[in-house]
Amino acid sequence: MTEPFKRVDYEEIAPRLGSSCMPEDLPYFTDDENAFRMEVRDFAIKEILPYVDQIDENQDKKLTTQIGKKAAAAGYSNQMIPKEWGGGGRDCTAELIVMEEMAAPGWVAPAHLVPTCTFLAMPIYSHGTEEQKKNVMMGLLKGEYVGGMGMTEPAAGSNVAGTETTAVRDGDDWVLNGEKRFIGNGSQADYLLMYALSDPEAKTSKKLTSFILDTKTPGFEVVKDYPLMGMGGMALSWLKMTDVRIPDSMRLGEPGQGFEVAMNELDPERAAAGGLFIGPMRTAYEIAAKYATQRIQFGTPIGNHQAIGFRLSDMFIKLETSRLLAWRCARTVDMHKPATKESSALKLYTSECCVDVLGEALQIVGGIAYTKDYPIERLIRDARVYTLFGGTSEMQRMIISRSILGQAAKWMK
Repeated sequence: MTEPFKRVDYEEIAPRLGSSCMPEDLPYFTDDENAFRMEVRDFAIKEILPYVDQIDENQDKKLTTQIGKKAAAAGYSNQMIPKEWGGGGRDCTAELIVMEEMAAPGWVAPAHLVPTCTFLAMPIYSHGTEEQKKNVMMGLLKGEYVGGMGMTEPAAGSNVAGTETTAVRDGDDWVLNGEKRFIGNGSQADYLLMYALSDPEAKTSKKLTSFILDTKTPGFEVVKDYPLMGMGGMALSWLKMTDVRIPDSMRLGEPGQGFEVAMNELDPERAAAGGLFIGPMRTAYEIAAKYATQRIQFGTPIGNHQAIGFRLSDMFIKLETSRLLAWRCARTVDMHKPATKESSALKLYTSECCVDVLGEALQIVGGIAYTKDYPIERLIRDARVYTLFGGTSEMQRMIISRSILGQAAKWMK
């Protein structure tokens, strides 16, 4: 006799992945947005879910890239870029929807889409020339190219101003020297957005310039891909540049505008990133809740015991508050209003809730959840980095507190 719900096989979970705990007609989305959710969910179930365990087990970067490119080609590249340029032609709310539905089975598609379409295509759309948009950005958005962003360095993590990679003007070229660490898609990318110190004597906000680097350029080297705790199939790379010559035509924005290029994308990036954390959170919540109705202990389903039922209550609250905060933040971005404090709050809260909810799901399902018979252990390994990348929780709290104090100083004047 087979133990009920012993393994969440694809054929069991696919018909209801997210649909039982996430209704099709969520009230804070329009009818069109809810229909779009179902469209993206269908793609995720058919094109991503069957491969997530295989990719994790084999650390298959090539298959990750193939699935990501397929998602982009299907129209799920950045939704904030117009269709005539290869984007989704919707808004930040739609991008939030895509990130959540793509992340519900696992990190596979976002591993391609975030570095390619958010970290590179979006800055090109905002600051690039017509030539850069036609020759690079459109290929990224259509799934023809792989992209990424080179910002983090040994001495420059949270402190972007600590960048040590240099860019020296030489005629019609810029010569870059330096190293980048923990770069998503680094070893797989066709193009990378590189930030470099172009004027060491300038004030902090004018020290950096950004460049679009063709990775076939001589002097560019992939030192290694880091072996990771989670995020199976993601290329997180250590890169080195030795006298890499980049033509001035591939400079993104004006000289000294690199810091502005980087900061301009943070609000929409973090607003949409909420979906990355909500997707796996809801999957684990759903599995745990279902398990709690089927696992019998002491003569009753374990969900009837307060120790378990109260855990589920807390998980639901964290999931729903995360969703509402994400929705509010995305709507703020869509209204073209500043959302720095809100997007930092979203990134901080939803990433920490995701880690918490996944841990609670493991506790509810118990020992079998620690095995690979369930996806919970994989989701936990993937999610642990969520409070680190894209700005640590500590950095988000600093951004939020500074914003609060700046606003409070003006109250009742």
